[in-house]
Amino acid sequence: MVSGEQRLWRAVVLQAIEDICAVHYRDQSAAIKWIFCNSEDFRMVCELAGVAPRWVRQKAFKNNRERCRN
Repeated sequence: MVSGEQRLWRAVVLQAIEDICAVHYRDQSAAIKWIFCNSEDFRMVCELAGVAPRWVRQKAFKNNRERCRN
């Protein structure tokens, strides 16, 4: 069962994935850097969310490949 805290941190991860296709370059650039540079902060958020950093990067790349083209 997912706790309320995990849902909160998963929402943070999801927002970053969505920001990769943001209209504003600054938001997009920050999200890409945060997810793909594997910072300590990113790894901690993934741990709090109960998801593997590698899984998040794979989803971010795969889910946004098509959306970013449009």
